[in-house]
Amino acid sequence: MPVNLETLVLAATRGNAEAYGKLVDETSPLVSSIALAIVRDLELSRDIAQDVFLSVWRDLKNLRNPASFLHWLRQTVRNRAKTALRTRAAAKGRAGSAG
Repeated sequence: MPVNLETLVLAATRGNAEAYGKLVDETSPLVSSIALAIVRDLELSRDIAQDVFLSVWRDLKNLRNPASFLHWLRQTVRNRAKTALRTRAAAKGRAGSAG
């Protein structure tokens, strides 16, 4: 039986942690693959995924349209991954100029 993400989003928005856990289970492969495709670093992609899911739990109440959850989630992952790349590049730049 296919999972209805919209129903899970609505329940999670009302604070249902079990529904949110199911959302995480259903979308983890998507989140991980997007993050890994952008950063090309398995450990960093795992950190990004964890950060994304914490952020989504906190901000889910701000999502106006539960039907747009996947779009919002994908955009959140892309933004976090790109930020992680910029942060890593900046840190490498500082490390390289410190020597």
